[in-house]
Amino acid sequence: MPLQHIVLFELDSSVDPNGESAKRMQEGLLSLDSLPCVTKTQCGPLFLKPGMKSRAKGFQIGFVATIDENDNLPVYSKSKEHVKVVNELILPVLAKDGILAFDFEVPESTTSFSPLAVAGAVLGGIVIGYALGTGKCCPFFSCCK
Repeated sequence: MPLQHIVLFELDSSVDPNGESAKRMQEGLLSLDSLPCVTKTQCGPLFLKPGMKSRAKGFQIGFVATIDENDNLPVYSKSKEHVKVVNELILPVLAKDGILAFDFEVPESTTSFSPLAVAGAVLGGIVIGYALGTGKCCPFFSCCK
């Protein structure tokens, strides 16, 4: 069964979330779609409209990888490409304890939804499955009403 691998990052206070180091980190993460076990990657900075209150709990960048089979998570994690991105592009800019990773299985028929919607739910401390085929994530957030 496919797996959604969600990682949220809080950058060190000395790192500009819109600066070159953060951009290189995101580019490195997106490059992991070259791994045979990864079918899709998405990455981006926290989105906030003016006047919106952040629910991000300090996290500034989100990453989602769709891994073709749950058995391939260790293959992905131990790949030389992943290890290089972590060691060279993530760890140097990460705040202490500035990472949250969450993995869950997704039935193959539902892997077309945007996993970043789930990342928002994780930030709120609630994991909510995307309502299959409805185009709505849940009744708890104003975006879905």
